[in-house]
Amino acid sequence: MTPHPIIKALEEYEKSEGGSAPRPQVFAFRNPWLVRDFWLQGRVPGYSHADCLRSMLGGFLGKKMAIASHAAAIQIKHDMTRIRAFYLPARDGGSQGNCLKIVQADGATGIRMRQELELRTVLAKMGTAHIPQISSSFERAGFIYLIEEIIIGRRFSIGRDTQAYITQGLPQMLATYKKFGIRSAPLSAHFEPSLLTRLREVPRVDAALLAAVEKAFSRDTDIPVSLCHGDLLPSNMCIGADKFYLLDWDRSFEGAIVLDLLRLPLLNIRRTVAGLRRPC
Repeated sequence: MTPHPIIKALEEYEKSEGGSAPRPQVFAFRNPWLVRDFWLQGRVPGYSHADCLRSMLGGFLGKKMAIASHAAAIQIKHDMTRIRAFYLPARDGGSQGNCLKIVQADGATGIRMRQELELRTVLAKMGTAHIPQISSSFERAGFIYLIEEIIIGRRFSIGRDTQAYITQGLPQMLATYKKFGIRSAPLSAHFEPSLLTRLREVPRVDAALLAAVEKAFSRDTDIPVSLCHGDLLPSNMCIGADKFYLLDWDRSFEGAIVLDLLRLPLLNIRRTVAGLRRPC
């Protein structure tokens, strides 16, 4: 069976790097992860205990794929426009390991990738946020390649790491907003009036919160605007040995800071609401 072009791009990259040519390895597959070793929590960023269980189930059900790669794990986007391959540090210290990201060069994914590369160059100089260090990047045969350091740590957990986000993650974002410059803009320039309708439909919404939002819309209050991360979710945060990392800036945008900062709390609210609606 001929591999998908983006899988082929990964295999060709590893061949071009020299060293021992990778032989086909069997990876257990459970979307979005392909793994050779199930127990990668705390070693591969974004890989959780739930991913471990799902990968074990995939292996048990025979969901496997042969890929000529030395990677310990591969993360695939559902539409096959982006993959990440994670190479762990050698036990003898001979290799520091790295993360390889390959994206389709055309279309929206390629545009976001180029924008992220430019932004991360700026962020690295600013030093306001902990991000992986980029080793190199290039384009070849319809794909963009990014090689960066691998962050050894565990995926952010809302229940476990909220305090770490408040004390370590949030200050990084506030410093980044300030460094890029914070300006004021009317509320109506960034929020549709339908927000009020949706808010009123939220079960048990706080009356004081609803009244405050209604007042803000009626006055078209000015709100702070800056460069935002755009995707502050658990999958894009990593708890390292001594740092809190903010990953994947490809969804960044110039807009309302409140949209950025509410991304994580609203995710938790949606999960809570889903739990309330679950039948007994």
